[in-house]
Amino acid sequence: MAGKFRAVFFATARQSKYAAMLTAGLALPALS
Repeated sequence: MAGKFRAVFFATARQSKYAAMLTAGLALPALS
């Protein structure tokens, strides 16, 4: 049970990090 929760947590964290990097990649050229 805990292992499954941890797997879901890491998958979500990886997706959010991906989204943050993508957002930064789109935002930085617009700001500069």
